[in-house]
Amino acid sequence: MTRPEDARWKALIERAFAMGLDDPGDVRWRDVLPDPAGCSAFVAWATHHPRWLHNVADVADRICAKPVEAAIAILADIVAELREEG
Repeated sequence: MTRPEDARWKALIERAFAMGLDDPGDVRWRDVLPDPAGCSAFVAWATHHPRWLHNVADVADRICAKPVEAAIAILADIVAELREEG
């Protein structure tokens, strides 16, 4: 069963992928990611997602960040992985 937040975050990942965003330093992240509360929700979702939880762990090993920065880093890591697969 797909939850509504799954569709929301999948769309976010697809948008970031389409924009070619995989550098956490790219200023365009602020246009893609929701407000800080939304970033916290994305981080929580990714933490429990069967595929993306490893990206969260990888990012957590590299940085300790506020929700916005963590969301950017996790989403960039997901997009980079998808690009490598492509």
